[in-house]
Amino acid sequence: HFSTIQERDQSLITSLGRFVSLSMVKLDNIEKLSLDNFFHYQIANLLNSIDIQSEVHGLYEKIRDLCRSFFNFDKLTISAVEDDGKHYKVVLQDGYRGDCETKKGYLIASSVHGRGFRSTDTVESYNITEDYYETGRFEEGDLEEHPFKSILSVPVVINDKVEFCITIEKQKSYKFIDSHKNLLELLALTFGSIISWQKQYWKMHENAMHDGLTGLLNHKAFMNRFAEEISRAKRYQHSIVIAILDLDKFKRINDTYGHLCGDYVISEVANIIKDTVRNIDVVGRYGGEEYGILLINTDAEKIMSVAQRIIDGIANFSFILNNNDVRMTISCGLAEFPKDTDNLKKLIVKADEAMYTAKGKGGNLVSIYNNSSFEAKGLDPSV
Repeated sequence: HFSTIQERDQSLITSLGRFVSLSMVKLDNIEKLSLDNFFHYQIANLLNSIDIQSEVHGLYEKIRDLCRSFFNFDKLTISAVEDDGKHYKVVLQDGYRGDCETKKGYLIASSVHGRGFRSTDTVESYNITEDYYETGRFEEGDLEEHPFKSILSVPVVINDKVEFCITIEKQKSYKFIDSHKNLLELLALTFGSIISWQKQYWKMHENAMHDGLTGLLNHKAFMNRFAEEISRAKRYQHSIVIAILDLDKFKRINDTYGHLCGDYVISEVANIIKDTVRNIDVVGRYGGEEYGILLINTDAEKIMSVAQRIIDGIANFSFILNNNDVRMTISCGLAEFPKDTDNLKKLIVKADEAMYTAKGKGGNLVSIYNNSSFEAKGLDPSV
């Protein structure tokens, strides 16, 4: 039933619809190019060759190769808008060199190449210096050192915003014919549709891997990453510590203050954990109020101080719930690969047992699994 369709499903269907109807959107241009079967063949090959998981730079190179086949130019430039919306950067250039730097930011408002980002209209001129007030193609005054007369620049519009421009230029005065304009516009449309599809895919991929509340890896993604790290540790013969953490007496938060306050606590605790561990460590939301940490290339004794900082950081944090200053504690269990076991599932069981040992001592503790006995350390639970 349509009532069960989620927001991300709607986004996927919308992107798919745009992708499938690509040719229909520019039907007028396609009709004008109907005699150019080679062009349509190359566009079809472009669509068929794209791997939705591939990096965008590979797509830039495919666009470059197509432009080499279709157009006679002195310079090809593919530019991308910067996050501030005021600058653009060159992500690929072909032909003439020395007039711009790849990835350097150029002002949209004061350059000829910036014109493509100012509207969704194609920029077309066979006498740049007479038609435009800007004194530079990229930077002020660069036309004197790098003289170009003709430009054809097509904006790449994604979600009603110009994200890229594909530009071909000639140093001599040259009036681009209508078929050139139609070709480049259709190529830009194809390029934009592929980019949009890839963005949607990676957005869905990220959503599928991460917990919506905390932004941490979800249980499945955490377990997959755990298996990868175990495999890597076996290959390079180094240790991994798995930490399982569970909030103490969390039910009282939901019962007393409501589930929204409970969500707030879970999210803040996730932030404390992320801010405490190293960049190479992996943090996931293991369950409801339970977290998992993979501490890479270390042992339980060395990582004890990090685990204690997490315990102390949570115990000392002021959770403001309905204007009340509420304190929380957490219990942590540590198990080490391959010292305790080289089996992933058994390692989790042992870390879990260590965590429950800490809870059994009142919580607010770190407990290290050590075969038949445990060592528990932490603040006095009565504090």
